[in-house]
Amino acid sequence: MVIDRIENSHLYFGLAKQVSRGLSFLRETNFSDMRPSRYELEGSDLYAVVDVYETKAPEEKPWESHKQYADIHFVVKGQELIGYSLYHQVKVLQEYDPKTDSSLFEGQGDYFPLREGSFVVFWPGELHKPGISSNLAEVKKVVVKVRV
Repeated sequence: MVIDRIENSHLYFGLAKQVSRGLSFLRETNFSDMRPSRYELEGSDLYAVVDVYETKAPEEKPWESHKQYADIHFVVKGQELIGYSLYHQVKVLQEYDPKTDSSLFEGQGDYFPLREGSFVVFWPGELHKPGISSNLAEVKKVVVKVRV
């Protein structure tokens, strides 16, 4: 997991070529007028999902992990909490589904704030729970999906 401000994204360009391209896209794009949708950057190997939503209470969402894709979460507007956990703290709710590239879990974890202008990279296998808040609020966020 990597957490930082988008202006520092160049520090992580050496992690992987596709991650570098995803971070560059986030850094160079003005998302203020972009509507919620999926945006192909390099076909199914690299794409972005722009979304606007209300955050939820932690008990309303499951933990998730992926096998094929890394996620880069970037908050354009607002703030949310994102959870992270370890496998010994959760139990499986839904086995891995290759169509959605996700497994779902329930259990315990810790949370950190992801504020406007910040990003976090979750690698395949890292448990996370995005879109959480104790005071429900609207967030505009971009998730770049990077096939690794």
